[in-house]
Amino acid sequence: FLTLFAGAQFTNEGDYPGARGIFGYRYPLPFSIGTYGWVDTEGEFRFGAAKSYPITDRLYAFGEVEYDTQLQYEWAAGLEYIIGKNISAVGSFHSEFGVGGGLSVRF
Repeated sequence: FLTLFAGAQFTNEGDYPGARGIFGYRYPLPFSIGTYGWVDTEGEFRFGAAKSYPITDRLYAFGEVEYDTQLQYEWAAGLEYIIGKNISAVGSFHSEFGVGGGLSVRF
């Protein structure tokens, strides 16, 4: 169940612009709670956990909490409504960015 990954993070915000390499993991906990963590090439860490919960056959509530050594604690919560097999409407609130919404396309 453990997944290891490597990649890049591109940012253009505040005191941390540029690209960094990241190395991390994903691991599911009981009750379908997804966890992840990574370290970047600058020595910064990020850890988080996320959960999605079905309310009806088409409506899901989700939440996520994250600790980052750059930005400290962040959280997000929202709703996802499944329109069709490959598309959903999503609305959420993020502690740093505020309210947002859009379409999610799966393939």
